[in-house]
Amino acid sequence: ITDAPNATVNVTGTSTLAASDNGAPANITLDNATNNFGDAVNAIGNNVTLVDGTGGLTLGNITASGALTATSTGGAITDGPNAIISISGDTTLAASNAGIPTDVTLDNATNNFAGTVNATGGNVTLVDGIGGLTLGNIAATGALTATSTGGAITDAPNATVNVTGTSTLAATDNGAPANITLDNATNNFAGTVNASGADVTLSDANSLTLGTVTSTGNVSLKSVGALNLGTTVSGALQADSGGGDITQSGPLIVQGLVTLDAGIGAVTLTDARNSLTTGADIQATRYVIAGDARRDAAAAAALAQGAMPVIATATPLPSATSAPQPLVMSAAATPAVAAPSAASSSASSSSSASSEGGAVTGAGNTAGVTIDLRAASSSDVNVMAAVSLPKGTATGGAGFSFELPETVRALVPQEGQIAQPQASLPTGAPLPSWLKFDAERLRFDASAVPDGSFPLQVVITVAGQRVIVVISERTE
Repeated sequence: ITDAPNATVNVTGTSTLAASDNGAPANITLDNATNNFGDAVNAIGNNVTLVDGTGGLTLGNITASGALTATSTGGAITDGPNAIISISGDTTLAASNAGIPTDVTLDNATNNFAGTVNATGGNVTLVDGIGGLTLGNIAATGALTATSTGGAITDAPNATVNVTGTSTLAATDNGAPANITLDNATNNFAGTVNASGADVTLSDANSLTLGTVTSTGNVSLKSVGALNLGTTVSGALQADSGGGDITQSGPLIVQGLVTLDAGIGAVTLTDARNSLTTGADIQATRYVIAGDARRDAAAAAALAQGAMPVIATATPLPSATSAPQPLVMSAAATPAVAAPSAASSSASSSSSASSEGGAVTGAGNTAGVTIDLRAASSSDVNVMAAVSLPKGTATGGAGFSFELPETVRALVPQEGQIAQPQASLPTGAPLPSWLKFDAERLRFDASAVPDGSFPLQVVITVAGQRVIVVISERTE
């Protein structure tokens, strides 16, 4: 079925088209720009091509064994109530009015787009109920809402999903969460991205801002610019901002390991509702992480105390009378040049932070030094800090430097108060001559470390509270 050149098909009511050849579906092509389908268009055929120039285009029951191409230059594209659109091939949708993008809304739960869906319009809404949803080239000047109740949401190879407004993605399969994978490097989510699924993978050629992302699996994020997090993850979270800052718009609740790579950027996660159960590995020039880091306090205390038992002092040490504050970790260093070591990953059993990179002077940690900061369960110990040094630190007279994170710094009295942090060995003896402590900066500097010096335990007394620092050397 075709329309003649320069002809106009003008129908006030419903249009029903069916084309076959010896029982096999044949093409339907009504593509003249002056056509006007006033009501729903039903079509059964192979490749189905429809153009409407006036008042928008309503799709009814469409069954195409090939592709569907639907274009409206006079208004929105919609699916009629209770209509079923079933397309075996690719679907291409374009809606505008006087050259201005208008909405594309194909949101019936029974729709089935077996091939790739391309769409150009204002707000774009797509629902697929069978077999998942594959997005091709999407250009939405408004919002994108993509829902699959029959499988994963993915982007086709070499496709670009470009959305000016908010993107909302939801994938399930028979009621169970399904994967969402929009990982093409050219994607551009200019607005907030909300997602609900199993494994969630998102890539953005520019900055990326997450709204509410709920994942029962792992989440992987890649941007080239600022990365704004707000995520609940049952598995692990891996985020790479390509050198941009990593911040958050909502709480970060992650059961698995959190791996954040900001490169030359900063990581600033200051929502007190954060919960990083397994810990975090950070690569950044500086970072601050706030939240509940006390979930596995007993295990953390055992980890630190196991390096060297605390020896009772001759005089009583002050005890903590209130619960530890939520942990806040920060540090400064040169840009990271290598992925965090496996040792720092496996050592974390609650929220933690580490900084690795080239050697630095002044503020910051020497290359390869990691600090795993935990609230302690002991009544007279407030914070445990497990400091891990690179293998070989205690041989060849090597040295190191590190500063304690912001949680410890917050315990230091304000200017004008008399009390100052004091550092000693657990016995009350002074620190060895090769280890210096800067009380103002809570910084340790070591030079010419003797063989066999580790593990070493140091007790810091700060404003009537105790911090145990266990310094050890990695074996690999």
